[in-house]
Amino acid sequence: MNAIFIISLILEIILSNYISYNSIFIPLFLLTSLVAYYPYTKYNFKKYLKIVFIYGIVYDLINTNYIFLDGILFLNCILVVDYLYKLFPLSKYKLFYLNIFSIILYRIMNYLILVIINVLNMNIKILLNSIISSLIINIFYMIIICLLIKNLYKRKIITKLV
Repeated sequence: MNAIFIISLILEIILSNYISYNSIFIPLFLLTSLVAYYPYTKYNFKKYLKIVFIYGIVYDLINTNYIFLDGILFLNCILVVDYLYKLFPLSKYKLFYLNIFSIILYRIMNYLILVIINVLNMNIKILLNSIISSLIINIFYMIIICLLIKNLYKRKIITKLV
């Protein structure tokens, strides 16, 4: 499963080099793949949380200059996804909706922290633009990654343990 996370991270790095931050497409492929893999972590959730935090730190080291910020944000998103996943009834599209929610939550938390530490000025338009830009490309990526993970699970290439 680490391969999917690493591929997502590399894909995000490649796209971020070709797409400006003000673009209509802002990828969050690593977060999307972490959320997509969540249902398969049932038996080893604590180990999964450690992996999420580590990948968040790696994401910080590669994409930002704020060490631990994305580790904490990814961890918070997965904890909220865990809570909501257990709260709502089983649905064919539940994971899809949780991914959309996690992207919105990540963008809001990231924006508020950057405003608090005075990196960004308070501007709702910037926040809404980043949310919409992230949703556009990550919805398509979520569909692809969910199909891939489901196929790998059926082939017993991955199991319910991380």
